[in-house]
Amino acid sequence: GRVKAEDSDVTRARRARAAVCRRHLKSTTLCARSSCPCAPMSDVEALHAVLVAQLSTLEILSSMLSLDGELTLAPPTAAALPLLDSLASTSPTSTSKLSAQLPAELVFTILIALTEAESAQPDAHPSLRLTVGLPLSPSPSSPTLTLHQPTWLSRTAHTSSCTALAAHLSSLAHDDDSTTYILDALEWVREDGRRLWEAALAEKEEREQAVVHERERATAGEGALVRVWFWLPSLSTREKRQNIVDWAPEYRLTGFVLAGEPF
Repeated sequence: GRVKAEDSDVTRARRARAAVCRRHLKSTTLCARSSCPCAPMSDVEALHAVLVAQLSTLEILSSMLSLDGELTLAPPTAAALPLLDSLASTSPTSTSKLSAQLPAELVFTILIALTEAESAQPDAHPSLRLTVGLPLSPSPSSPTLTLHQPTWLSRTAHTSSCTALAAHLSSLAHDDDSTTYILDALEWVREDGRRLWEAALAEKEEREQAVVHERERATAGEGALVRVWFWLPSLSTREKRQNIVDWAPEYRLTGFVLAGEPF
């Protein structure tokens, strides 16, 4: 889900510029003169500010999620990163000239471990994958988050979790920057993922117990006759035939009762 950030990096940058303008130290109105430091940013300056901010977010997350495979860049993002780093260290004019070569967003996937088990069993290391997109656009926009469905989670539970995540993100304060936004989402996904994993384990255990119980029932009569005919010459009354029907389930018998001569 997306949450509109009213106090974006661009807005904060503009306020920082206004702080150095003596003329507007006590004013909330930005100056309209282009020569004034607090003048509104152009689209070129805004794009450059967003680029610097998003690269900073990616750098912070990469340093925090430094384990092997914990944060993986999408191929287009990895290929464009050298150019983006170069543009971030130059003037906004350079960014404008190469804007057509910029990707629409920085995309990477975060692997979220749900347990710290040391077991060698694959099920002992459940995880969730969250793909993040940091938009490179002059207009304020929150990161896009995509929670992938693991093999151990049902589609219904996955859909419910995605809906709850979107609702949680929409409740965040609007002044949260991209880094805080993503870290909050990671913590929420980790906690909710642990709950889902425990529920999946309990459901799996119930299914395994049901299979074992059914197998025990199927093998309880092993060694007995599979199909047999009984000739009962004294079975002459309707009441006796009904007794067989009523008592058969107790002895795990199925079949039918046929009155008359078998020859």
